[in-house]
Amino acid sequence: MECLLALCLQLAAGWTHANPQNCGIWYLCQPDAPYTLHQDSPTYSVGVAGEHWRAGWQGLGRTETDAHVPPPVVPVPEFFRTIGKNRGFYVEGVYRKGPFDFEGGLWLYRSTVAVAVNDYRFNSGANSVGPIAGASYNVGPFALALTVRGTESRATDWNGNHQPSPTKGFASTLEVRYTL
Repeated sequence: MECLLALCLQLAAGWTHANPQNCGIWYLCQPDAPYTLHQDSPTYSVGVAGEHWRAGWQGLGRTETDAHVPPPVVPVPEFFRTIGKNRGFYVEGVYRKGPFDFEGGLWLYRSTVAVAVNDYRFNSGANSVGPIAGASYNVGPFALALTVRGTESRATDWNGNHQPSPTKGFASTLEVRYTL
């Protein structure tokens, strides 16, 4: 790795798949309560890398849930839409073996959720720390990387109440990295 003062700029773009919440959080699993989950989203990151470490900022895209909740669950039929985002800073140690890199570390991220129930809307967010583990295959300045990030899947509203995001537990990312 030859970069300015052994410090390389690293850019990445790819795709994230988020593990969805269980039934009953933002949608019901019953025939008269249709729902749609959008758990896949573009992702991107900007960071720096050394011989045995990486650090930077990662945006995991967004997840969405659209759901209808019928009576008698609620007195009036309701439409729920949730939009969740996880983004933050990461630091990883890197072990190199031939063309492969094996990575592990932590990321400090912000989990946010925006909720719309009929005409009522609210936003909330919380800062968290989660684990990262991954591997990549390198060809010159390019790498194909698969990474799993822990996501606490919650945010806190203005009253201090926890609001689950549409993501539960983890998100996996497949991305192409370019190192300058």
